[in-house]
Amino acid sequence: MNRKITDLQYREAGLEEIGDRTATVAFSSETPVERWFGYEVLGHDPNNVRLDRMNRGGDILLNHDSDRQVGVVERIWVDDDRKGRAVIRFSQSPLGQEIYQDVQDGIRRNISVGYVIHSYETRRSEDDQNITVATDWEPLELSIVTGK
Repeated sequence: MNRKITDLQYREAGLEEIGDRTATVAFSSETPVERWFGYEVLGHDPNNVRLDRMNRGGDILLNHDSDRQVGVVERIWVDDDRKGRAVIRFSQSPLGQEIYQDVQDGIRRNISVGYVIHSYETRRSEDDQNITVATDWEPLELSIVTGK
């Protein structure tokens, strides 16, 4: 059964490689995440993820705050290992420079994705848990976030 979810959701991932004002990040995977309704899995088949908007220059935010943009998405894709990845470029604004320096210094290491689910299917796991699989979802922004 397909349903629609419109609330903005978040997931954490991490930085993988740092370059000259850029970084390659993993922002999503098919790892189940516990939610109030059971477990959520983001599907990573090519037809599951809408990347067009982000490939036109998606926002890199600080802690999901739309008033604190620190960069832009240069390129975003789903890799062969079924993880969402992106190359991001940091702004030369004072805040962008500060966050980029913290990333280089290993102080800020966490990435989170803000996304919406357009449709999903609910399945049962072998141990009778609800698993909600997003069959059509869209990243709306990536954020540099503080750890837990």
